[in-house]
This record gives sequence, C-alpha cells and structure tokens, in this order.
Amino acid sequence: MSKGYKNDLTGLRFNRWRVLKFVPNDKKAAYWECICDCGNKHIVKGSALVNGYSKSCGCLQRETATIHGLNGTRLNNIWSGM
Repeated sequence: MSKGYKNDLTGLRFNRWRVLKFVPNDKKAAYWECICDCGNKHIVKGSALVNGYSKSCGCLQRETATIHGLNGTRLNNIWSGM
C-alpha cells in the first residue's frame, strides 16, 4: 500500500469500476487495478475513483454519445471536430 494512502479500496465499486487490487508504484498517489463492467481492465488513480472523475474505461462516454442518433453524420463530424 502507498505511504500516504490509508483506505483499502479493494472490492469496492465506483460507478462502473470494480477495484481488484492495489498497484505498487514510486509515486505519491495510490493506483488501483480496476475492471470495468464491460470487461476492460485499467490502472486508475485512487483519487479519480473516490472523487468520481473516472467513471469507466470510456464505454460510458461512447454509450451516451450515441443517444442522439447522429453519429457518423456530417453535422456530428463537424461538431466533434470543434
């Protein structure tokens, strides 16, 4: 466990992340190996999990971006390019 980090997040859920284990590192921040509900594994900073900055591996953004049904249209491509 990281030196300044007191909380063990193993097994907890944060939005679509489930924390698997602590990842030892030389940095001051704590990093955790997490698995997303879609099955992707990533290493995520502990503060991003706790504060809600990281909600998923990116699958949530892809799902919510397609709600309007305009993906792939000329107008959406122009908007995405801005």
